[in-house]
Amino acid sequence: GVLVTRGDLGGAMGLYEQSLAIKASLGDVRGKSATLVMMAQIRFVRGEHDRALSNARESFGLLQAMGAVADAAQVAEIIQQMEAAMAGGATPQPSALTPAQLVGALTGAVVRVLRGQLPGAGVQADLARLSAEETLTPSIAALLAAIEGKTNAAATLLTAAEPLLAQGTPAERADALVGIGNLAAQLNDGATELRARQVAVAAFREAGDDQQNLVNLSIALYNLAIFHAGQEQYAAAIPLLEEVVALDERTGHPDLASDRAKLEAMRQRAAGVLPVDSDEQEAAVAMEAMLSQLTPAQQAEFRVLSQVVPLLQQGIALLRQPGITAAERGRLAAGLEQAAQQAEAGEVAGSPWLAAAAALRTLVGWLHGTPPHLEALEEPYRSLVAQMVERTDDE
Repeated sequence: GVLVTRGDLGGAMGLYEQSLAIKASLGDVRGKSATLVMMAQIRFVRGEHDRALSNARESFGLLQAMGAVADAAQVAEIIQQMEAAMAGGATPQPSALTPAQLVGALTGAVVRVLRGQLPGAGVQADLARLSAEETLTPSIAALLAAIEGKTNAAATLLTAAEPLLAQGTPAERADALVGIGNLAAQLNDGATELRARQVAVAAFREAGDDQQNLVNLSIALYNLAIFHAGQEQYAAAIPLLEEVVALDERTGHPDLASDRAKLEAMRQRAAGVLPVDSDEQEAAVAMEAMLSQLTPAQQAEFRVLSQVVPLLQQGIALLRQPGITAAERGRLAAGLEQAAQQAEAGEVAGSPWLAAAAALRTLVGWLHGTPPHLEALEEPYRSLVAQMVERTDDE
């Protein structure tokens, strides 16, 4: 979107093509439809009329199938403008991002910087150029502060972005708020993370009940539940996970089995049957102390670990349960495989997310009955998984 506003349509198209591939691999239908219509507008301006109409019509078909009536109507209008231009009317120009979409996109980029998935210098340069726009200045300042690691940056952004988000649709607001919640999590600002995730859930509820929005609502509820679980507020997490499971059943989501398992584990934790492992608590304290002494690259790796290790621990904990069936193992393995696919999507060689994906797939194989081949894993996953395997064998 930034490149479109600069007139670099070729650069924008290259990024949209990458985005389209990632969204298709994740099953993000709404995201795929939005990217297709943006590509269509660029292609039309460049004279690729047939391909542009093909992209726009595919986007329209996806939105119709989802029941996203308002979005489909907007794409239908774009198609009509293209057809009119081909008949001698004015050529429609690529649409820029709305203020709410821009906040969401830029926040997502900063989160990826903090996770070690994007170089910070390039994002900082783009932010600095955009800061000249008066309406964006407060939000840009907060995002730059976040890259510098200032813990109050997410809270500042949540306040600064409010007038921009108010101009967006409920779905656009929700997407941006999810990003702010993720940013707060990276900065260890629990209060802001809780507020952003709560408001994101409310915005998704307002956005409607088409298929993709219900999936997004389910994800937002799950993230809010995991936040409460991280605070050991298991009773607050349970009703959220119950709604997640109900939405999974309604949408036929592939995470249904793993979400049911997570709900059951949460119920056991609330009842004191499955207490928090003291080893996990000690590891969390040790990791926090180490982070302050590490380089940015090492911090990025540890942030990846902080997200992946709980998945590994959850899988091991459920694997320990004596009553778990082969079917339940298979469903849990499917959920972990999807997490691995999401971890590696769009990553390049050397990314810490690729090593994380390999570790998740080791547990997937173990759940399917294949002995884990730990020698193929990179450190620290080789040692971590070895300890988990050893502990499970002992028990």
